[in-house]
Amino acid sequence: MELETYLLRAGKETLVKYFALYEKNVSPTEIKNEMRKNENFSENTMKSKISYGRRIFKEHLEKKALEAIIKTDRLEKATLTKAAKLLEKLKTVKAKPKDKAELAKGKGKIKTAGTKPKAPKKAKA
Repeated sequence: MELETYLLRAGKETLVKYFALYEKNVSPTEIKNEMRKNENFSENTMKSKISYGRRIFKEHLEKKALEAIIKTDRLEKATLTKAAKLLEKLKTVKAKPKDKAELAKGKGKIKTAGTKPKAPKKAKA
């Protein structure tokens, strides 16, 4: 399926509204409990929206989803503004190095515990 289908089924406004929960990868039950407090969706509707919302994150399409949402002209300004802020946050978080070790090395990858760093190559004499 394509991103647009995922967005239609998850609901663009719903995805933005519950973005933080999807981003934290909380259980579908937790998202459903939040939706019950704030929405008037049927159980099947919630199940479908949550399933497709989680799929967007599972397939790492959240940035593209927000970009598509921002281009939509049928949503309320508050939703579009929130989507733009979320997208900006995603861009800045992804652009930042993971930790100080990366800054010192100037590299984008972190060696995990138990892995040996490669020995520097010796110059030929």
